[in-house]
Amino acid sequence: MAVFGVGNVAAQLDEINQYHLGRYISSNEAVWRILSFSIHERHPTVVHLAVHLENKQRVYFTADNWLSTHAILAAKNIDVNTINFTIQNGIPGETTTYKSIDTVVNQDEVVNYPTEFLNSLDLPGMPPLVLTLKIGVPIILLRNINPPRLCNGTRLSVKKMMNNVIEATILTGKFKGEDVRIPMIPTDMPFEFKRLQFPVQLAFAMTVNKAQGQSLQVCGLNLENPCF
Repeated sequence: MAVFGVGNVAAQLDEINQYHLGRYISSNEAVWRILSFSIHERHPTVVHLAVHLENKQRVYFTADNWLSTHAILAAKNIDVNTINFTIQNGIPGETTTYKSIDTVVNQDEVVNYPTEFLNSLDLPGMPPLVLTLKIGVPIILLRNINPPRLCNGTRLSVKKMMNNVIEATILTGKFKGEDVRIPMIPTDMPFEFKRLQFPVQLAFAMTVNKAQGQSLQVCGLNLENPCF
């Protein structure tokens, strides 16, 4: 998008004002502004971008404060998952992957519900089959664990990952800044099926419904796919 301004040609040349009024706003700068990072007032003026963009720019996260107040909203889970996956892939660091254990409670129903079918289930509010995380990424709880400290919708930042426990820092609410441990627990479903997995998912982006009750200062809206 190009932005232009009309000025008096006879007036004294103000290069800074000219730059502000007439410039090309690239996708890099657009995302930078969505995430509320000032550009012209920042010193030094050359800093790392906050997201991984199309041209494979290397990016870094340096603080948790903006993670608690910024998010990208989308209408569908498939869009949320794509955005979360893309942004996390652009963050340097090693990934840790947790695969869920899906089982049928009634062993007589094993034939009716094979493992492949259980693995294919991706229902709202259910932890993902494969959870891939990096240190420092934001996550959101999908169920109540220890109210009021750890409730459905609580946002956290991953601090340490172990085999059966994730240590994270609470980003929002009354308990902001506290370190907590999230265990791998089973999730009950409407039929006799359990998924043993961490009850969290990435939270760079979230659905509009999941954003209800969240305190956000800046929201980016992803309308790539129609909402209705």
